Amino acid sequence: MEKTIFRIFCILLLVFQVKTYAQIKVSPAVQEALFASEERSYDLKEKEHAIAKTRLEADKIKHKYIPTVSATGGIAHFRNDGVLDLAPVPLPIVPIQLFDGTQSLSAKGNVIGAGIMAKSVLFSGLQIPKATKAIETKAEAESLLRDAENETVYKEVLIAFDNLKVLQQVDTLLMESKKRLETEKRRVNKAIEAGLAVPFDRDKIILASLELEAKSKEADGTKNVLLEQLRYLTGFTSEQIENISHHFEVIQLLNNRTLRIENKKELQALDLFIEAQELNVSREKNSILPQVAAFGGLQYAKLFDSEVKLKSLPITGNDVSGKLDKMEIWPNWVIGVGLKWEIFEGMQRKHRINEAKLDRDLLVDKRKDSEEKLNLLLSKQKSDWETQNEIVAIAQQRLHIATQNLDRAIKQYNQGLLSINDRLSSENDYFTAALGLTQEIAKQRELSIDLLITAGIFSESIEITP
Repeated sequence: MEKTIFRIFCILLLVFQVKTYAQIKVSPAVQEALFASEERSYDLKEKEHAIAKTRLEADKIKHKYIPTVSATGGIAHFRNDGVLDLAPVPLPIVPIQLFDGTQSLSAKGNVIGAGIMAKSVLFSGLQIPKATKAIETKAEAESLLRDAENETVYKEVLIAFDNLKVLQQVDTLLMESKKRLETEKRRVNKAIEAGLAVPFDRDKIILASLELEAKSKEADGTKNVLLEQLRYLTGFTSEQIENISHHFEVIQLLNNRTLRIENKKELQALDLFIEAQELNVSREKNSILPQVAAFGGLQYAKLFDSEVKLKSLPITGNDVSGKLDKMEIWPNWVIGVGLKWEIFEGMQRKHRINEAKLDRDLLVDKRKDSEEKLNLLLSKQKSDWETQNEIVAIAQQRLHIATQNLDRAIKQYNQGLLSINDRLSSENDYFTAALGLTQEIAKQRELSIDLLITAGIFSESIEITP
């Protein structure tokens, strides 16, 4: 259900192009990767399982109002010895009293019975509605925590694509440098043949090329690790991942100064947990109320093949026995209302109320502490984000200067006005500046995502852009 709601929300963002927080541009292919990571995430599945169990628990409590019906049945054989003491009965003619004293007896027979009974709660002392509401509120809180975990999964995927973009930039820079050095190498070889250069210059170029080759191998290894990570997160193949178009640019926050933590999902979840615990406190207080239930049922009973023997009767001293072929009772029905009222539980109710209050107070303190920590984190992230934007601007200036220096160095080296060391130094400076700018942009994007997550508006900040 949560997945469907989130996808509908993303579609609405695409249709209406909401600009209030739409600052993270995501291509449709990356959006599919995000959805795939959501489907594959075990942590999300675990949280969804917990939410489903909580909602099932709420349904179980709610359904206590539904009547329960039970059926019983059985057959038994009995054989007993006992003593019978009846009130004496005087005979009118003979001066003898019947049943004077005690009489030994024995009885045996068979009995069969069956019945069906229905019970239904009429009034639970507000236990059922309070408990149901508390658990449903808990499920809402767990759903918010699930959404917060989903944002973490999305961030991991976006950062991985950003790092892949950095490595693609490394490949581009390495190819450009290799081409330029290859051109210089051919020029130096011709100069050596003409006696205008020495092999030392060529060896310097070869050494620089080998260093580029080492960087290329290192970048390939890192790229393979990233591809493995994205394959694990999304389930896509390496070819699919490499062909995905990804927007890689500085994230401009439109309202950085006004960002607050009120929308932070973890705080909203804590508010719901506190509300649920308040309901538990109220439920325990209401446990003083009586509980009322209705019941009704039918019973069937049959006594058959039974015999009773009175031993050693007075006067005659003989035994007297009688047989019962069958005695059947049907229908034997019962219907009524029962009340259960725990007036005094030996202070147990008070203990449960105090325990529920302690849990509530702990949640309140946790909410306050989390808010203070998040405010500190948000302030730090705002400062880091502003600083990083300045660093990106400096990196852009460095790249601009390094590009100009490289162009001048190539011309001056061709004219013999620059040594091979200075020429290679300018090449290295350009590579470092270009790669540095890409890395700083990646860092700025990560800081922006972290800031939006802390402010609780990460989902609203995604804009699907072809």
